[in-house]
Amino acid sequence: MVSDHQLNAEAALLGGAMVDIKGYLEARATLCVADFTDPLHRQIWEAIGELVEKGKSTLATDVLSHLQSKGEVNEERFLQVASHIPIGTSGLTDKLKTSGTRRQIEKAIHEVAGWFAEGDVENDELIAKAQETFLSLGASSHENRNGLELISGPVEEAINDIERIQKEGETTGLKSGISSLDKSIGGFKPGALYILAARPAMGKTALALNIASAVSLRDHVAFFSLEMPKKQIGQRLLSSYSGVSVERIDQATVQTDEIPSLFSAAESIKENRLWVDDSAASSVSYIKGQLRLLQSKQIEIGMVVIDYLQLMGGSKKGARRSREQEVSEISRSLKELAKDFDCPVICLSQLNRGVESRPNKRPLLSDLRESGSIEQDADMVLFVYRDEYYHEESEDKGIAEVIIAKNRSGRTGTTKLAFSGETVRFYAVDFHAEDYPRNGW
Repeated sequence: MVSDHQLNAEAALLGGAMVDIKGYLEARATLCVADFTDPLHRQIWEAIGELVEKGKSTLATDVLSHLQSKGEVNEERFLQVASHIPIGTSGLTDKLKTSGTRRQIEKAIHEVAGWFAEGDVENDELIAKAQETFLSLGASSHENRNGLELISGPVEEAINDIERIQKEGETTGLKSGISSLDKSIGGFKPGALYILAARPAMGKTALALNIASAVSLRDHVAFFSLEMPKKQIGQRLLSSYSGVSVERIDQATVQTDEIPSLFSAAESIKENRLWVDDSAASSVSYIKGQLRLLQSKQIEIGMVVIDYLQLMGGSKKGARRSREQEVSEISRSLKELAKDFDCPVICLSQLNRGVESRPNKRPLLSDLRESGSIEQDADMVLFVYRDEYYHEESEDKGIAEVIIAKNRSGRTGTTKLAFSGETVRFYAVDFHAEDYPRNGW
């Protein structure tokens, strides 16, 4: 039950907001529509905001007319709200925010209890979902959703990006550390989902780690390795930075004269803002929970890398859903994760074995394993292909192709990179925008 005191406080704030636009703007910085309990109060709050965005009057008569133009409204009750004597918004804002947050906490408790009662959620997944639910409350307690915004704002932001890029010659997204790849894709953009797919042994994990390492020089990167242990990731980075063979590092057979390079590489790697998690069968809920934990420590993630999609767990146990349905849910959740944390998410993916049966073994979008929704949800799909893996006499020895098979906001094509299998590292070579058809070969 909602107390009369709560309802009166809401009405008093709304009454004041309709005659004091400055007070409303101050309150909007803290409150959102969910902080109001009465449906009519929510309508009024939203109506005032819509009028403000349009630069129109927010007097009670104008708010009433605006509500009436959208549908039925209880005029008598509206006038009761409007008749409240303005008493300022600052104290009321704090009270409403406190009670609104408590209601969200109560809702979260009931939500978690509901998952527990269902009994079809694994314990680890239940813990991850509960963690994500409560940590998200803390992350959003002082933040509002962006809501509707006039398009002039985003357009101006786009123009500013163009001017900056023209002046500084930089890409709009995060740099991969490989100049030709950055040129071909424009960098990795916040809120976008990138699928990096290949058959085994093509080097997709090495490329993802190269990118993560480069980005972590400036931004925090979360690398979730569902297959490779942390120690092996450390060995690969040491090899990449030092030039010492990863095989010799793994077997501890490095030469005496290579040891200084390894120590120097280790010191350099310590400067990276790279966070690694090697928990097996991690779910999207678990990953969100880990990112929320970093946010609670005032650490904002610039990029998320997941290796790889087919090893991820779904949100529920049991055999009622096919694996294809489960993967579809995971891919949608990954896109939501990218938008929620406003950072690029790179998710690695396996390809079907059908690639091996074709004369031309370069991957197609139809080769994405287990779900067509992966292609649908991704903003960009990148394939890694090394011709020498299939043809010993290939003219492209030491060369890897990064095939841009889907690009929601740009062209497709192929970028050729130099690849060192000994140090599992990719390097830039000249950029080639080849005539790769948008719908496959």
